Amino acid sequence: MGSLRSRPGPDPRLAAGAMRASGIVGGVGLVFLVGMFAAFAAGARSLGMTLGFVNDLTGVVTLPMALPGVLTLHSRVRPYAGRPADALLVVGIAAGGTIVVLQVLLVTETLTFEEQIGPVSLAFLVLGAWFVLSGRLAARAGVLPNGTRLGFLAASYAGYPVWAFRIARALEASVAPVAVDTGEPATA
Repeated sequence: MGSLRSRPGPDPRLAAGAMRASGIVGGVGLVFLVGMFAAFAAGARSLGMTLGFVNDLTGVVTLPMALPGVLTLHSRVRPYAGRPADALLVVGIAAGGTIVVLQVLLVTETLTFEEQIGPVSLAFLVLGAWFVLSGRLAARAGVLPNGTRLGFLAASYAGYPVWAFRIARALEASVAPVAVDTGEPATA
């Protein structure tokens, strides 16, 4: 079995597309979250609950959609960061997976909001630390300019869509055009 270094990473174009889709879904979730708070503030509890439910549904799919991008980012950072990058990947996937499971339990009414909010908040704090630390590693590796700032932005929750689109752009920039030898002399 080969090492992580010798394994090819996910296709950067697929990963970038998945990351953009994740950013869009995350943005939709953010709009519904703001709508939920506005509805509650206006005394429209039923509407607020409906908008909150849609936000919770987006929380179930946003992070899994980002996984190809996270793995591709890791494959770009790992040659420069080694085992710390591996450890961060495990932490990020574990935190994201925990959030998704807790969101599923909330949406399926297996857990109440009150039962879910503590553990999901703790998992989001860990994920926030992952955003910042992995952004720092990516910036140091030259893979993601301003990676630390982007990590803080993503950790704020409101900045997740911006983070996702910037990661997608960085992944696409890492794809070099493939030269095809046609046997013909090069012309300008």
